[in-house]
Amino acid sequence: MDLNQFNELITRMQSSDNEQRTQAETIYHEIEIRTLTLLLYSLYVQQDATPEITRFRWSVLGNNVILAFQNRLMSLVLLRRLIQNQWDEFKEGLGDNLEIFLDQILRGFNDESDNGFRKKMLMVIAEMARNTIDEDTGKQKWLGVIGLLNHCMSSKKAEDLICVASILEAVPNVFGSDYDQYMHDVKRGNSYQCMTIAKQPYNIVIGNVCLPKCSTR
Repeated sequence: MDLNQFNELITRMQSSDNEQRTQAETIYHEIEIRTLTLLLYSLYVQQDATPEITRFRWSVLGNNVILAFQNRLMSLVLLRRLIQNQWDEFKEGLGDNLEIFLDQILRGFNDESDNGFRKKMLMVIAEMARNTIDEDTGKQKWLGVIGLLNHCMSSKKAEDLICVASILEAVPNVFGSDYDQYMHDVKRGNSYQCMTIAKQPYNIVIGNVCLPKCSTR
């Protein structure tokens, strides 16, 4: 199955026609996990599917007309669901390429400018971070997510604080056995930000992080 065929499959999975949707879901679940992982991520990163373009590009399948960018969003939803429900198979399917894939996810998040896609990417990152905590030692083995959080904690940008808050809300133990060490930095960084942001109107709190309401839009 090539990417165009997979894109059509994702479209059919969102169809209002029950039979069409069921058939598409059956085909989807028969795809080998490694192939499915690559197709889902490739659908998200395809170069000609930027939000500015796809909001005006219609994909037509039967009587179901949807915006193509919705398939990119759905690919991230399905990727997160795959990691959440089939982590062992997901990990085994990628094998030695798991570290490469983890790095690609982080690069994709850093390069993404659309807030909607960033939120979906954060949920994918959080789900992977949940599963990369060593069951025996309690250590967080994915150093990349620690690096991302460290970067965001030292930032003065509200969107970076949202990143920290979102991951901590989804995976409170994301730091594993080093929780106490890193939470000291989180609280120290957020305290500084709250003192700065508190002067602005419409403050809200997300995961113990003080943010201006307008920054979440």
